[in-house]
Amino acid sequence: MVASVADKVFAMVDAAFAANNAALPNGSADRVTGYNATIPGVPTNRYWVMFCGEPLRGNSTVDGLSRDANGRFQITVAATRPDSLASPAPRTGWLARIVLNALVDVTVTDVDGLGQFTIQQDDVDTYPVPVDVVQDRVTVEHALLFKYLADRI
Repeated sequence: MVASVADKVFAMVDAAFAANNAALPNGSADRVTGYNATIPGVPTNRYWVMFCGEPLRGNSTVDGLSRDANGRFQITVAATRPDSLASPAPRTGWLARIVLNALVDVTVTDVDGLGQFTIQQDDVDTYPVPVDVVQDRVTVEHALLFKYLADRI
């Protein structure tokens, strides 16, 4: 099976939440759910969304040919609370730590058309923010930005 960067990243983040989800009953609103770019319907109380496109083809400094693949992607984590008395911010922080631990400084192999590469957190500061994403639930989300550089093969 041929894997893209998006396939690999999604699988790594999904695996990072597997133990938490295994401890909860099927259908629990507290399961951590992953989505690829869009959220169909109403999400669970804790979720993450991946936004990942194809890498840019950069010119090699040796001969000017496009031998490099320079990519960026975003994982947005979000937590909601059905009542407005408690903040979902601590849950959002917990989600962010798990995603960062699952991805930062991890070497990725077996991506179609790319040599191995290491994921780095992008150096753009982002902060948790309250949003109006889920109707009737207080929601806090945090966008986490990542980058990588690989040789095209």
